[in-house]
Amino acid sequence: MKTCVLERSEVTPFFERVLKGHEVVAPVEKEKGFYVFAPVRKAEEVVLDYVTTLLPPKKAFFPQRQTLFRFRLDGDLPEMAPVIDGRPAGGLRRGAGGDPGGPGRGRAMAEGEAGEDLAGF
Repeated sequence: MKTCVLERSEVTPFFERVLKGHEVVAPVEKEKGFYVFAPVRKAEEVVLDYVTTLLPPKKAFFPQRQTLFRFRLDGDLPEMAPVIDGRPAGGLRRGAGGDPGGPGRGRAMAEGEAGEDLAGF
């Protein structure tokens, strides 16, 4: 996994580029002062200076219900096939160690799967 440090001014162009070909889940303001992790359509929806959300980010990544396999009952033995979601995963953290007030304030860490081009940000 490749890790890059993004300055605050580089975060919006980064999201714009990633949104062209991938789904992005990020913190967004649901109501005034209340934030959730949800899929975004525009880079401007992403809020980096947010208070801690009530629901953890894993709620956006791990659904409460998920199809793991499908099967068909033809004949004596069932035919089974796994359902594989091959979406690449990546992440963005605030500051150093995720501490918004720490030494990395105003910067973000971008991490992506091997082979993804994060250079140029």
